[in-house]
This record gives sequence, C-alpha cells and structure tokens, in this order.
Amino acid sequence: MVDNFLHAVQQCTLNITTKAKDALEALFPSAHFLFDTQKELLTYVEKRTSTKPGETHVTLYIDARENPFIAAQLNGRIAVLNAVLRNSGFLATNFYIADNRFPLKTTRRLHARISLNTHTTNAEMPIPFYKAMRQLPDVELQQQVIKKRIASWEGYLHIQEQNATIDDFSTKYDDFSCNDDFTRMTLFVTQLSRKEWQQLKSLSASIQQFGDAIGDVINVNERRGTIELELQQKATALLRKRVFPKQKGTVTFSNFASLSQIRRLRRGFDDLAKGYAANSNLEDLLFDETPQIEPPKELVKLDFNNALNEFQQAAVIGAMSANDLYCIQGPPGTGKTTVIAEICYQNAKAGLTTLVASQSNLAVDNALSRLLKHKDIRILRYGRTESIEEEGKKFIEENIGHYWLDTTKAEMARHQFQEGAEKEALLVQKETAQQTLVALDLRIQVLHDAISQKATAKIELRRLNQQLSPLHASVDELATARKRLKQDVTKRSNEYNKVYHQRIELERYIDNSLDGKTLLQKIETLKHAIQQTQAKRTYLLERDKLDALTTQLQQLHESAAAAERNLHAVTETLHAVQHCENAASLQALLTAHAITLSAFSMNRLHVAYEAEHHAQQFMHLKKVNTRLMSAITFLQQQLGDVAHTILPAWIGNVSIEDIDELLDDVKQTLVAQQRVTYEQLAAHLAKLLGAKESLNTQGRALKSDADRYDQLWKSAYATVANELRNERDALQRNAAPLQQALDTLTAQHDDQQQLLSTFAEKIELPIAETPQMLALLANEYVNDYSTLQTSYDTVKQKQAEVEQLLLVEQPLKEAHDKERALLDDNLAQETALLEQIDALEQQRNDYKAMIAENVEEQLEEAEQQKIQATEQLHMIEQQLAELPKKHALQQKWRDMLNEATDYDLDEIKKLYIKHANVIGTTCVQSARKDFIDTYPQFDVVIIDEVSKATPPELLLPMLKGKKIILVGDHHQLPPLLGDDTLEETLEAVIAESSTFAQKDELEQLLRESLFERLFKALPATNKQMLAIQYRMHEHIMAGITPFYAHEQGGLRCGVPANARDHLLEGRFMTRDDHLLWLDLPSAPPYFEQRVKGGSSLFNEGELEIIRDVLLDLNDATKRAKEAGLMPDDAQKSVGVISFYGEQVKKITRLIQQELQLPHLQLRTGTVDKFQGMEMDVILVSMVRNIPEAQGHIGFARDYRRLNVAVSRARELCMMIGSVDMFTKKERQPKARAMYDTLYKTVAQQQGVRSVMEVI
Repeated sequence: MVDNFLHAVQQCTLNITTKAKDALEALFPSAHFLFDTQKELLTYVEKRTSTKPGETHVTLYIDARENPFIAAQLNGRIAVLNAVLRNSGFLATNFYIADNRFPLKTTRRLHARISLNTHTTNAEMPIPFYKAMRQLPDVELQQQVIKKRIASWEGYLHIQEQNATIDDFSTKYDDFSCNDDFTRMTLFVTQLSRKEWQQLKSLSASIQQFGDAIGDVINVNERRGTIELELQQKATALLRKRVFPKQKGTVTFSNFASLSQIRRLRRGFDDLAKGYAANSNLEDLLFDETPQIEPPKELVKLDFNNALNEFQQAAVIGAMSANDLYCIQGPPGTGKTTVIAEICYQNAKAGLTTLVASQSNLAVDNALSRLLKHKDIRILRYGRTESIEEEGKKFIEENIGHYWLDTTKAEMARHQFQEGAEKEALLVQKETAQQTLVALDLRIQVLHDAISQKATAKIELRRLNQQLSPLHASVDELATARKRLKQDVTKRSNEYNKVYHQRIELERYIDNSLDGKTLLQKIETLKHAIQQTQAKRTYLLERDKLDALTTQLQQLHESAAAAERNLHAVTETLHAVQHCENAASLQALLTAHAITLSAFSMNRLHVAYEAEHHAQQFMHLKKVNTRLMSAITFLQQQLGDVAHTILPAWIGNVSIEDIDELLDDVKQTLVAQQRVTYEQLAAHLAKLLGAKESLNTQGRALKSDADRYDQLWKSAYATVANELRNERDALQRNAAPLQQALDTLTAQHDDQQQLLSTFAEKIELPIAETPQMLALLANEYVNDYSTLQTSYDTVKQKQAEVEQLLLVEQPLKEAHDKERALLDDNLAQETALLEQIDALEQQRNDYKAMIAENVEEQLEEAEQQKIQATEQLHMIEQQLAELPKKHALQQKWRDMLNEATDYDLDEIKKLYIKHANVIGTTCVQSARKDFIDTYPQFDVVIIDEVSKATPPELLLPMLKGKKIILVGDHHQLPPLLGDDTLEETLEAVIAESSTFAQKDELEQLLRESLFERLFKALPATNKQMLAIQYRMHEHIMAGITPFYAHEQGGLRCGVPANARDHLLEGRFMTRDDHLLWLDLPSAPPYFEQRVKGGSSLFNEGELEIIRDVLLDLNDATKRAKEAGLMPDDAQKSVGVISFYGEQVKKITRLIQQELQLPHLQLRTGTVDKFQGMEMDVILVSMVRNIPEAQGHIGFARDYRRLNVAVSRARELCMMIGSVDMFTKKERQPKARAMYDTLYKTVAQQQGVRSVMEVI
C-alpha cells in the first residue's frame, strides 16, 4: 500500500481487553509500558476476517528494527497486536511476540506512524486513516482468492514434480580432482548401473562428512567412469581454504536441484498470496481480463545511448514512462536485446536498479552482452557458472572483484601511457586560455568605446526628434488639404464623367440607328404588306367556310336519299309479312330485306322459332306413331292369342328417327324372309312394344310445346308487324324537315360562293400560304411596324437630349482641370517633405539601434568571461603544477592494485555487489534465498523471452519489480516442459490420467499465453511492437509477414539484401535463392514412419535429401572460399531442425557419424528448442508425408511453430517436405491455407524445387 501515513503521526486511543492486558503484562512491567516507552510507533496494519458482523478486525505489526526505543524490550523481534477498529482508535483483543523471519511490508498492509494512547478515551482517530484501514483488503479472504486463481497454474508444477520423481542413489568414488579455481570437481566412479548413468545429468551430489548438495552434475562419461560437478559456492569456499573431502568415499545423487526449483516456484505462489509483491497491482495484472493500468502522466524525453529505429525508440520511451507494466512485442530479429540494453542504460542514468531475467541463461547473457562497455552500468550476473555464457562469466560474484580490478588496472595503464600527452594537452589549453584573455581585453576596450558612442547617440536623437516634429505637422496639414482636394476632384470627375458618358452613349445610339426618312419609307412599305396579308388570310378563311358548306350539303343529300331507300324497304317488307305463315319464313324475310328490329321483337320471334321446331317434331312423332301402331296390330294378328303374352322389350332411350328406322328394319326382315317363326314374330313385337313405350314418353313431352307454338307465333307476328308500321310512319314524318334543311343549306352555299368571288378580285391568286402562316406573318409585320415607329420616335428624342448635355459638359470639364492642378501641387509638396523626413528617420534609426544594443550587458558578459578565462588559466597552471603529484598518486594506486590481496578483492566484490545496478539471472534463480536476501526488490524488472517461460517461472521475478517490463512475442512458441513441447507434455499427462485437473489451463496456454493476453488487453500507451527486423533477408521475412499483418502496421525489413548474401552456388541453390521448398513426392521412401513403442515420427527419405543438401552446402562453401568470397577460415553456420525429436536424433547421428563437413558449423535441434537462436542457413525437415488422400500434420499445424522454423535463418531457409501433404492433404482448412500461403510466397520467388529433378 502507498505509505501516505508516515509523515504525520496518527493519534489513536487504545483500549485493552483483559486477554490482551494479561498478555502484555506477562511480557512487560505493565500493559501501558510498551506504548509509553515509544510514543510514535512505525506500524504495519492489515485487515483480517471479522467474526462479528459490522466489526473491522485488524492486526498491527511493530518491528523492533524500525522502532529503536523498544528494540531491546522486543529482543529484536516483532510485536503483534490484534484489535478491533473503533472510531476513536483500537480495542486490543490479543498480543504476542513473533520472530522476524517474514517480511512485514506487503501489498495488503498499511505502513503508518501511530501514537497509541492507552490512558484516555477522548482522542479521535483521523478520518482519512480510519477510512484507509476500512478499505484495506481482507488478508485471509484475499489469500484464498489468490490461491484459487493460482490453482490453475498447479498443472505446471504437477508435471515437473512427475518428471522430478527419482529416488536417491549412492555409489563409491575412487578418486576426485578439482580445477584451478575450485569451481568444478571430477569424481571417478565404477559401480553405477546403465540406468543410473542415464539419470545422472542435472542431479545434485553430496559427499558424506563434506556437505549436503555440494554441486550439480554437468557432464558424465560412462566409458571413462567420470562425473563432473559444478560446485556450490560454499563447497568452493571450503576447498579454497584447503578443506577437502576424503580421497575415497561415498557420493549420493538426488534430484535436489529440480525439487528445489519446484519449491521456489511454489514459494512464489505463496508470496503472491501473502502480498509479498513490489508492485501492488501485480495480482490484477496477472489475472484480470482487462488490467487496470495507471497511464503515464507524460512521455519522458531521452538522449539515447544506442542507435535505435523509431519503433525501438518508442518502446524505450514507453517503458521508461510507464508506471507499473509495459509489454514489448519483439518479432524475430527486431532488436529486442538492443532495446533491453537501452532501457538498462536509461535506468542506470536515472539511478534505478534493474533486474534482467529470462527463462534461459542464454537469453540473459544476450541481453547483458550489449551493456558490457557502459561505464555507468554495473552489471552483476547471478547464476550457475557452468550455465552462463563466456561474456557473462566475468560478472558473476566470484569473478566480479577480479574483473573490476583488471578493468581498473587496464584503464590506469592507459592513463599512464597518456601521461606525456596529458601535459602537452594542458600546455595547449594554457596557450589557448592566454589567447582568449587577449581577445577578451580587446573586446572589452571596443565595448567601452561603444558605450561612449551610445551617449552621443542619445544627444543626437533628441536633436533629430526636434527637427522631425514640425516636418510631420506640415505633412499632416498637406494630407488634410489633399484629402479635401481629392474629394472635390473625385466629385467633379464623377459629375463630368457621368455627363460625358451619357452623351457618348446617346451619340453612339444615334449613329447605330437609321435616319428618319429611311424609317418613314420602311413604315409605309410595312403598312401595304400588312393590308395584303390580312386580305389573303380573310379570303382563305371564307374559302374554308364555302368548302365546309359544300361538304354539309353533300352529306344532307346523301341522308335524304338514304331515308327514301329505307322507307321503300320497310313498306315492301310490311307488305310481304302478310304472306308469312310461320316464324321461320318471317325470319328469312327480315334477313333478306336487311331489316333490323329491336331486341324485344327479335327475342319474340326467336322464341316462336324455337317452339316451331318442337311442334314440327311432334307432327313427325304422330306420323311415326301411326306407322308403329299399324305394325303392332299386324304382328298381334299374326301371333293371335299368344300376342297378349308378349311383354315389351327394353330398348333404352331412342329418338323418333331411331324408331322410324326400326320399323323399316322390321318391315324389310319380314319381307325378306320366306318363312317367319312365331319366336321371330314375338321378338319383333316385343321390340315394337318397347318402342311404343318410348314414343309415348317423348310424345307427352313434345305435346305441350306444340300446343304453345300457335300462341307464340301470333304474338311474334303482331309485334314484328307493329314495329315495321311504326318505322314506316316515322320515316314518312322525317322526310319534310329533311327537305327543308336541304333547301336552306343550298341557299347559304350560293351566298358564300358569291362573297368569295368578291374577295378574289382584291388579291393575287393562287395563295401559297396557309391561314396560320399568314397570321404569323401579319403579326411579324405588325411588330416590325411598331418597332420602326418606336425607333423613329426614340432617335428624335435622343438627338434633343444630346444637345442639352453639351450645354452642361463644358463647364464641368473646366472646373475638374482646375481642381486637379491644385491636387498635383499638394502631392509635390508632400513628396519633398517626406524625402527630408526619410533622411532624418534613417539617422534616427541608426542612433536608436546604437542605443538599443545592450552594450553594458555585453561588457559585463565579456568581463565575466575574462574572469572565467583567468580562472581556467589559473586552474590549468595549477594542474600543470600538480601533474607530477597526480602521476605519483596514480602510480601509488597502480602499485596498490598490483599488490591487491584476496582480502582486498573480497572487499571490492562486496562494494561492487552493493552498488550493482543491473542484475542478470534466470527466472527461477531469482527465487534463491541468498538472492532474495541480497536483492529483495528492484525498481525495474525486465523479463526477456516471456513466451518461453511458464507463468510460475514468470511470477518469481515479477514479484520483485516495482515496474515490470515484459519482452516477448506471442506469435512464437509457448514454453517447453523439460525436453518436450507443451502439446507432447499434455498428451502424455492426459494419457496417464484423464482426470488431470489442470488440463484446461495448459490447453488455454496453447491458445493464448499470459503475454498475449496482456499485450491484447493493455492500452497503446503500455505496449509497443518492434516492427523492423535486422536478421533475415527480405525474401525469408516474406514467409512470416502474414503472422504479423495485423500487428501495428506489420513487419518490415531493415537489413539490405546484399548484407544477407549467402555467396553459395550449388545443385540445390543459387545466390539469388533465399527461401526454398524442396518438394518430396508422395511415394516411398518419402513416407513418414513412427517409432516403435513411441509417438514421435521420422522420415528416412528426407534424411537422404538432407545428406545431399549438407554435402552440397559444404561444397558450395568451399567454392566460395576458393573464389575469394569468404575468408579461408570461415564456416557457414547451418541449423538442421525438425518438428519431431526422433528425426532430430537421426539427423544428429547422420552428421556426427557419417558426414565430414569441415566448411560448415552445424547445430541440430527441434524447432521448439531452436527458438531464440539464429544461423546463416536453416534446413527444416518437415517429416509428415502419407500415402492416403487426407491426413494431419500434427504439431506443424501451429502457426507459431512455422514462424519460429522459418525465422531462424539469416541468409537461406530450405523447407524439406511434401508440398501436397501440407497444402492439400492436411484436414484442417486453416493449417492448409497457412502452408498454401507459404507455398505461394516461395513460388513467387521461384523457390519451389522438385527433389526428383534436382537429384
């Protein structure tokens, strides 16, 4: 918690319960003794779980080390007071003394200066202090919350504990030896089993009667029977004091180191739960989905020590400006180490201590390697000597004294070499200082003269001011007069111009117009044209009327003739109707005469016509019935009495015509047969009887229609006859009016014809125009006539106006010329005065500039410079005088350093360690007890390669940092657990236990690491991506740019192409190639194989291709040397990596046992283990290849693994595997698309090679 209550004393009452009183009196003379002995107590307050609702329980910790007046009473320990918080103070409920083995300062305790008054109850506790304690987190509840959150991380420790479960075993050693500085020991043993030899690596060793865990196994040689140990510092110290173990004895090996590491990780969990973090926000940063970050108040301004690009500068500035957390994403080759070095340098300048931590020693040493030459940075490298890189070893504790001594001696030797040059430099400085003094004396004299000239200038300036005043007054008077004159001239000019322009416009108008005589002639011509046009139009209109009358008369004649024809037709028809006997003949008559009747009459006639048809059928039926009855009678007579027994036969519904035909058939049958039997007659009779019944039925139906026909016919006949008579009468009535109308129209036609003849005598015929055209033409003539008449009148008026304007214009012009002459004279006078004023003003400005110049200040500055130069000259002369003494003192120091003893070195080491400001160690080493005791916390903790560390490992250094800077890349691989990838570890654990509790957490880490979650959640002010990479050729970079396409503008190349020229020409590559894919066929022997009894894969066919490629690379490197492109002793660094450990083993065996490649520096490993490394050339053995049409590529699906694989290469990256397998056969669409994108990138560079064509 923030220590806001340390400066002012918080006055509080303390009431004491009986239990607390008894506890206090058991330890001190009275219950008040402790609080009376020291009135102001530095106290840590924490809030605890309350047992009663509404109460706030707290615990006060009083450390004897912070309260000297009661230190003796507490015996150097800690007083613990349990209390209930009251408005006025505390109610003590218990008291006891505790050891000081645990730190009191936590993120959940309030550090305050308190005065506890046990003699009064009137004091009031300060409200802010009371609120602060109420707002403290409940310690016990908070510990439970943190432990629940951390429980998800237990999976990592569970896995490590499984791997570390190895029983201790002992053996006899026959002898031992040590190296010169007693940091390593070699044991000679002979009684170990093969399994024990395999388990030895990294185990801890202890020798009876010499010490527990004296060191760790770093090398074993079963054939020679030797075990090499890296000794612990305490063992090294004993050996240096000549305390040795027995020459022969028993050594015990245990997994103490691994178990110790697990204990450190678990202690980190406990420390976080207890609040032992330097950053009070650490819990929220680790577990909240959106961490609450205190934004920087402003960005710091820095002078950079290294040459940084814009993104690196932004990262350093952001990290230095951040308050608690900053994340730097560093894609491959983007200069993370440079940024870390710059941040360390800036921290050192600011007086801050920095911890640089990482999961591996290599990353720590890489980060510190850039800082070795900074004099302001004091590096200390903490860790196992064997694990530390060569450059970092000089900074480990045991070597730091020697390093400082050697460096200081070298620096002093350099100064000794320069002693002669130092005197020469001082003499040059003395001469320069003397010359500076001479120059300053001359300048001071010049400035004194300038001061005298400045006084004269002030007098002259007053004189000039007196001369300028009347001149300026005269100019003002002229300006006033000129203003009036300008107004008069302007007014007169406007008046004159107005009259002049009016006259000119009128004259121009008159000139452009026709004269009066011409206008009169045109007017008369237009009058005649208008008359002729109107006469023609009138003639045409009257002719149209005559045509219309002629048409009407013709139509009327036609109508009269038609009426006459109709009357004749109706009269004839009416006469013929009288002779019609039925409806059919009447209808035929009307049709023949084309007579159209009303619908009513036609309907009556149609009904009668339909009834007439039924009546005719009935008449036909009666005739057939007569024939039928005759035939029946005949047959009955022939049959006699038998006839009465004959029943009618059923013949169905038959028509009259059918019965008529039946009678004909019976007749013909009887006539045709010579002899007719009774049976035949009976059959004929039965049929005829049946026909009789059918005919009777039809007769009954038709009889009613036949009876109704007469009535219908008479009604229809009467209706038609009446309508014809009515139509005849109407036609006769209309004949007289029609004839009268005909006579009237004939008379009108004759009159109109006579009128038209009269008009024709006045005009010329024929007329070509239409009336409409003549109307338009007449309008145009009228308009032209009106225009000409108006123009004639206007011209006459304008001529009169011109004569009037001439009378006004001349006087105005004379007045204007006179006033203009007065204005010109005024301007001439003013110009003369202004020229005189300008000359005087120039003189005055010169004097002003002379007066404005601060010569006095310059003189004072010059005199001050003279004093400084004099002092500098005196100092130089003093240095020259003291130079022999300085050299003598330096010689004395050199002698002392040359004669330094071990004690001196130990003291130097202690001082260096005390004042070291950049400490480098691994994450786990930062939790060692001796490290914690020496460095409990840091101002800044920088953790590099964050993505390679597990959350428990990251937690250890994070606990120590007030500010935490995380450097990593979430587009690279998650951490390894031992030698296995996280996927392999997870598969193995789940195979052993399907109920593994932390499975979900590990699977989540595969999807999103802690760094990725933080980087995505943090605001832009607290994160930066380094976007310019300097490792790879731009063609190689193209293979990984899709992974960074959405990250702050993507990835850019900062290294020129010629700097990444691999210089190699061979069967598989040319100098222009930088990213290749050697495509293997989907055929034996290039199919993948699985290890018997295991899960890892290998590919024998790929191994043969790798053999050929390595031999080709070696030969190409040799040729490059012969061509002078590479130094003779140079080697091309080549990394051969694979997604599968079994393939790596076989590659390693191939290189070590079968190939001789003197021109190559080779290294092998899985892609995961190669993270963080880089080589000139990288071969990626992809392994996966199956005969089936579909399959899966396993771990290679993870884009982060592909990103790491490709980005390890500086100059040339060669992918060796089946294109079809990765771009077509892979089942997962996302992974297939990823490799297809890579394939297209390689193909675009012409980098795809079929190995079958190459070999």
